[in-house]
Amino acid sequence: WAPADLRPLIDLAPLEILVSRLEGTTAAWPARRQEWHGFIGDVEYNLVRVPSRERRVLHALALAAPFLGIGAYTTVGMGVARVS
Repeated sequence: WAPADLRPLIDLAPLEILVSRLEGTTAAWPARRQEWHGFIGDVEYNLVRVPSRERRVLHALALAAPFLGIGAYTTVGMGVARVS
């Protein structure tokens, strides 16, 4: 479905993906007569030491994240991602 150089088949283990900024808190979200707790905030990654091909793949995956949901309980509003 994608050119060979953009297929998301990468091994993340050896990549130097660094968190350069982390601002967040935990909060409760009421849904389905329960309270769901999760992280709300911003995370910025530094990919300077990641090879160009892997950076392009990670960028493509990041652009898909807002449409896919992250983690558990996405049906109650958890797992929302925004990419900037």
